[in-house]
Amino acid sequence: MKSPVYLIYLPTGIALAILAVVLVLFYRSAPANRPEEMAAATASHALPAEPPESLEDEESADRLAPENQKEVVLFFQSENSDRLYPELRSIVRTASVLTQAKQVMVELIAGSREGHLPVISEEARLREIYTCSDGTVCVDFTRHLVENHSGGSAGEIATVYAIVNSLTVNFPEIKRVRILVEGEERETLKDHIDLSLTFSQDLSLVEEWFL
Repeated sequence: MKSPVYLIYLPTGIALAILAVVLVLFYRSAPANRPEEMAAATASHALPAEPPESLEDEESADRLAPENQKEVVLFFQSENSDRLYPELRSIVRTASVLTQAKQVMVELIAGSREGHLPVISEEARLREIYTCSDGTVCVDFTRHLVENHSGGSAGEIATVYAIVNSLTVNFPEIKRVRILVEGEERETLKDHIDLSLTFSQDLSLVEEWFL
């Protein structure tokens, strides 16, 4: 006759044996399906083949939208006289007047698109533009404004008032302009026009049809 202890542990042993068989069968069959499952999971989280348009591209497109453009007037020296000839351009409309004013100066340096004479050397660069007193902005250029200037009183007047009028006509908030070179005040542009002065708008130099 079997002992009571043996009768107690016999069902437990059978249950453990069955569990072991089930686990072996499970792990033998699982590897065949595992790569497919992993591939499916990876595919579901994979990045698109072509990334969506970047935020910068979207912002660039917004800036170029017609409603975000502002038409401005630039002044260049006429090829037929000493007068200033107006030329239309578009800039990006921003909340800051100074940011827009920078764009105007960059366009002025880029030169005429209609064959008029340049008023600023294309080698010159705008260093900074900032408010130096109420209603007055300081426009700071690199040394090339002076070094590459052709000189002569008419040419210097054209340069000064192309800068001044291009700012004051487009931005009523700007009443006066000071012109600096490499962050410093100069006595003259090139021996004629006194750059230590603060300049106000003067449309008497502009072609009459514009007035």
